[in-house]
Amino acid sequence: MVKRLSEHLKFYAKDDYSIEEVIPLIEMNLRAATHSKLGISSYELVFGRSMPLGIPGNPETSSEENIDRVAYYKWLATELNRLHGALKKAKEDLRLTEKQTHDRINKVQQPKWKVGDQVLIRQESVKPGSAKVLTRQRFEGPYIIEEIVKGRSDVGTAYMLRNKETGKDHCCHSVPNRV
Repeated sequence: MVKRLSEHLKFYAKDDYSIEEVIPLIEMNLRAATHSKLGISSYELVFGRSMPLGIPGNPETSSEENIDRVAYYKWLATELNRLHGALKKAKEDLRLTEKQTHDRINKVQQPKWKVGDQVLIRQESVKPGSAKVLTRQRFEGPYIIEEIVKGRSDVGTAYMLRNKETGKDHCCHSVPNRV
C-alpha cells in the first residue's frame, strides 16, 4: 500500500509542496482500485457496488423522493451478502492456490508413517545452561508411534509417541524422522 501511495504521489503531485492537494484524489483512486488477486475494490466490498466516479455517462442514483427505503435496505442486504460470499470464496480459492504453490516450491510430501513405526525426533533447540552446545545430539529417540492424531482437515497430523527405552509418552506435532 505504501509503495502504491508513493507511486501515486510521483504521478499526481507536481512537487512536494502540492502533495496535500492531491491526497484526496489518490485516496479515491486507492478505494476504487481492485485487489489484484481478489478482483474487488475496497469500496465495492463495503458498499456492494462499484464506486461512482462522476464520469460522464455514469448513471447517478435516483433522487431522494423516489427511493423506497425498505426495498433499498433489502436490496443492499442481499447484495452485501452476495458480495461477502463471493469474497469469502475468492479468499478460500486464493488460500488453496497459495498452499499448492508453497507445497510445490518446498516439495512437501504427505507423511507415510503408521502405528508401530520407529522414529527419531530432531532436536533444533539447545536447553538453557547446557554443557553440550556444539556436541549435542541432533536426534532423540528411538520412539514408537502409538497413535496418529488427526482432528480437523485443515490442521496437520500429530503423533503420539512412546520412548522405546523409557516407555514415556511424547506428543510430537512435526513429522518425525524414520529410524
